[in-house]
Amino acid sequence: MGVTSPTLLLICIHLAAVHGALSEGVCLQDGKHKTTPSPEPHLSECGMYADNSCCTEEDIQDIAYVPSDSNKNEPWDKCGPLSLECEGFLKRVSCFYRCSPDASRWPHPHRRSYIQAVPLCHSFCRDW
Repeated sequence: MGVTSPTLLLICIHLAAVHGALSEGVCLQDGKHKTTPSPEPHLSECGMYADNSCCTEEDIQDIAYVPSDSNKNEPWDKCGPLSLECEGFLKRVSCFYRCSPDASRWPHPHRRSYIQAVPLCHSFCRDW
């Protein structure tokens, strides 16, 4: 029983579609992220994830300014005022965790809302 060319073509198209869907990433499944990544064209602070995001603009409103006791977020400046470079670094890290469909590649084994052992590029650390 041989496989005909049209059948083989349909199998290839199906596999390509499945692979394409899987390559778009997956959101962390912790109730704080969207269930699946999708475009969010109006992300202000995390614009690099606008094409395929696990967050909404509402989810990241607090990233627009440095968290503090007055806005009920964990303050970033516990040790004194932050430089603009340091604040930018912290925002990029927060955007990755909240919006990146790639963050789920490094799940914590016991805490669904955590990630661990995320590899960093040397340039990311150097530039900070």
